[in-house]
Amino acid sequence: MWLQDTSCLKLIHDSWANQVVGYPMFILQHKLKRLKLELRDWNKNSFGNVHNGVLLKQDILLGIQKSLETASLSDSDGLFCQEKIAKEELDHALHCQYLFWKERVRMLWFKDGDRNTAFFHAVVKRRYNSSGINRLRIDNEILLVLIFLRWFPLRRI
Repeated sequence: MWLQDTSCLKLIHDSWANQVVGYPMFILQHKLKRLKLELRDWNKNSFGNVHNGVLLKQDILLGIQKSLETASLSDSDGLFCQEKIAKEELDHALHCQYLFWKERVRMLWFKDGDRNTAFFHAVVKRRYNSSGINRLRIDNEILLVLIFLRWFPLRRI
């Protein structure tokens, strides 16, 4: 999410370009600490709380749509434009939220994923349980698929 914003790369470049005097490890440590603080402030100012942003955009869109229901035809042209803009802003906020969760899942997988942990086993078990067809629905009637039962007798239905 951050790397898609051009101001992020500029912030990193500007922060890293500041001169620090000392031993190489001290310089690295000082630059990383300063960059961390600047990125934290930039994130609060640029993105804020992504989840609250989605809720706010949804409330704005609902307010405009309620106004459209009660508005006259002459007022509705401006409200349609506002609704279109609000929908675009909501789509952008939802995309940011999606990117947030996508990055969060990657971090969890990187941290706990492939180390033979309970998290890894839970993910593998969930994928295994959801990877087959265990029932077939036709006209709201559930029919068991006997062919799969014959080939995979150990699977639960």
